[in-house]
Amino acid sequence: MSLQVRISLYLFAFVSIIICILWLLQSVFLEDIYMNLKIKELYENTELITDNAESEEFSAKTDSIAKENKICIFVYNN
Repeated sequence: MSLQVRISLYLFAFVSIIICILWLLQSVFLEDIYMNLKIKELYENTELITDNAESEEFSAKTDSIAKENKICIFVYNN
């Protein structure tokens, strides 16, 4: 086998392995990582909102949190 063919085969094998690893990481782990980050962010925002529940600037702080995190916040008063 010539040197050019061997280098081409090694390069093809290397690229194939890298593509398989990236596909595996994306399909298996990326969704879990994203969901964990969003849940953590939700808990942090909930804490901020509950800490400021008695504040006079509650509405402004809630609007600020919603805008910063691109979320929709509904507050119900019992």
